[in-house]
Amino acid sequence: MSLDGDLALRRRILERAFARAQALDDPFFVAGRWPATLGELASALGCTRATAAEIGLCRAPAPAEDIPAWALALAARFGLDQERLEALGRRLTKSVSVGR
Repeated sequence: MSLDGDLALRRRILERAFARAQALDDPFFVAGRWPATLGELASALGCTRATAAEIGLCRAPAPAEDIPAWALALAARFGLDQERLEALGRRLTKSVSVGR
């Protein structure tokens, strides 16, 4: 398989995994708490759909967790803007405390 083919396959696998995690509605995962589409998550984070899918498979912050530290770890791992990740973390912890 070519590099382009490998990347396309990886993208499809990530997007399917995101969709499955979101459908499970498991609050452990970012995708389980994210109420909108993968495309909207990518837009909110300013990244590709594949990167957003990877973020969706990460552990979501706990309600009492240090959101800046959580966001910093993801920003370092994925090369994303920490402020956007903090906004995501605040939104996700709010959804747990009041329900989706």
